[in-house]
Amino acid sequence: MNNTIKHIIHLKESTCIGNKLSYDIIQFVNSQVISKNSFFHFSDKERDAEPVFNYYNNQWWVNRFVGEISFTFQEVEYQIIIKPRFGELFLYELLEVIFNFKFAKSKQSLSKSDTTDDYIKRIIAKIWLSKLIQANKYGLPRTNKKRVFSGAQIKGKLEVRDSILPYKNNNKLISSSYEKTINPDIASLLYETFKKLSKSYGLPQINKLPKNAIQIIHQLELARGKSLNRQLFYDTSKLPKIYQSFKEVLDLSISILANKTMNNQASNKHGYAFFLDMAEIWEMYLLKIFQEKFKLEGWQVESETIQSYKGSFYSRKLIPDIVLSKGNKVAVFDAKYKLMKGHYLDVDRSDFFQIHTYKAYYNKKNQLVISGLLYPITTNNIKKEPVNSILNDYTKFVISGINIDDIDSTEDSLLKFNQSSNELLFFIEKELLT
Repeated sequence: MNNTIKHIIHLKESTCIGNKLSYDIIQFVNSQVISKNSFFHFSDKERDAEPVFNYYNNQWWVNRFVGEISFTFQEVEYQIIIKPRFGELFLYELLEVIFNFKFAKSKQSLSKSDTTDDYIKRIIAKIWLSKLIQANKYGLPRTNKKRVFSGAQIKGKLEVRDSILPYKNNNKLISSSYEKTINPDIASLLYETFKKLSKSYGLPQINKLPKNAIQIIHQLELARGKSLNRQLFYDTSKLPKIYQSFKEVLDLSISILANKTMNNQASNKHGYAFFLDMAEIWEMYLLKIFQEKFKLEGWQVESETIQSYKGSFYSRKLIPDIVLSKGNKVAVFDAKYKLMKGHYLDVDRSDFFQIHTYKAYYNKKNQLVISGLLYPITTNNIKKEPVNSILNDYTKFVISGINIDDIDSTEDSLLKFNQSSNELLFFIEKELLT
């Protein structure tokens, strides 16, 4: 009889561990997570594997990741669950904006009911299913499939050369026609993803899905190819324009199938680890709200990758999170998911110099209007007041962000968060117009 007791430890990202974990366990977890790269990423930005726990200011802290790890250490079973420091409600809000869908009619009720340990995996499953249903508004992607006929009648185009011998010997003609059929490669990719999510990530079996989803899954199952070409859709930007609505769900499917942590982890006796990067989610959220606000006003809004000193051994990539450009005007911002209470040490030295490197690059090529670092702010003492840049007097610099000091487990707190988001956007808009 197995009387093993599992030790379950609940933590929050970006908080001090205190005495909840021993040094040996901290080192063991960090080595396991880094060696197996146990992170799931939504974007294709290059990111290095990092430790789950960091030593800072003479204390051990939880890094910015949310998720869970299950393992056995010195014959004792452990499960460490890390949740967002601002609560699941905050995480759901960011993901809903990023992926343009709703988790539930009430995120508050969802947060209260979502108490099992694999909630991160089920979040990904919900996002995938929602994006699949949204993409299928005009039907699944189709391709031309050639059909060949042999007989006395011509169906479509007569294949003259191919008909010579059959007509001479059997009085039959060879003809062909093309018909639109569901793309078997896309169907295979989506159906394999559905099977993986159903098996390991809490996505309901097909008979328990919404009716419109059941119909899609049945179509995918019938149309899928004999084997899945896992390399085919790594560049989904080349999808025909008519099928661009499927780009997001295809990109997500590729990430799910390619990720090594997406296994049937419940049966893994050696344990498992699975984490989301809150810094990535924060970057994606800010980029999305900037795009929704400023694209309507004629600005291009994107994240750029710049190769500096190309061809040299010291070449490096510069990757600002948000770049706004319109005519010869440009603004550049970096998103920082770090503690920000308005103290001197809250601004990391490397972050400060990084944004000024971006400033120098863009100011050389364009009229740089404003730049800055954008944080989740947990104090009311930081005002949105830009200062003159060290580059020149017409370029502004600011450290600002979105105030989440009052966020809690209620829907009202999200209204305050969204209000602060709008205040940031209106402030940036005002500076762009000056």
